[in-house]
Amino acid sequence: MAILRPHTAFLSVAILRGNEFSWVDGNTIRLEGMRGGTTLYRVGENQLTQLGMDGKPITGPLATRFILKKLPKPR
Repeated sequence: MAILRPHTAFLSVAILRGNEFSWVDGNTIRLEGMRGGTTLYRVGENQLTQLGMDGKPITGPLATRFILKKLPKPR
């Protein structure tokens, strides 16, 4: 299992569900164990951007739906 760093703490839900991630490079991770197979994400400031099969950010009118933002902690 991967060690979570503070800026990737929002991956903990995926990890807790039995999935694993590994670093591809300094800002890209590979999430494994999802139903659709391996998925690449670019790690940004408080967000993850899903990458397409070619390893590039998804573009077009639905591109914002592929950005996962960190939610604030509940009070």
